[in-house]
Amino acid sequence: MSQLIEFYRDEGRDSEGRTLEEIWNMSDDELMHRDDVIQWLFPLDKESAFNPDAPLLTPDEIVLFRQSPLLQENTLISFHRFIAVLGLSFEDGFIQEIKNVGLWTSPSSNWLRITRILRCCSMLGHEPETRALLSYCEAKATPAAIEMSLPFWKQAIRTFG
Repeated sequence: MSQLIEFYRDEGRDSEGRTLEEIWNMSDDELMHRDDVIQWLFPLDKESAFNPDAPLLTPDEIVLFRQSPLLQENTLISFHRFIAVLGLSFEDGFIQEIKNVGLWTSPSSNWLRITRILRCCSMLGHEPETRALLSYCEAKATPAAIEMSLPFWKQAIRTFG
């Protein structure tokens, strides 16, 4: 079994020795300032340009994530936890702002995080959440965010959803 699958089952550790539950329990500030965390919570099928230790989703792992109730549940917990860091929540099919954390301050590394979240969750079968997040971003983003990031956000979902 891969390190990523063991980690996401909360039976293993990430490249820094943390469990999934330990990451979920980090403070918002810790989650926001530890760039490697997002790569473990939302792995992609292509190598990270920033972190050589970031997990890489294989086609077999994508299938496993989509078929496993535990992996689906844990991915959703990661989604809810991280969007809370961004000042958002997902309820009744919609994303709403629960606190202002300067998400639309331009430019922001959070825009890259949103792209990663959309791509990962779309690949792993969480279309309602990804579509709601994209809709929220389209409605609330500043002109700079729309110009710089909206095409990437749409592509993240279009590729898989």
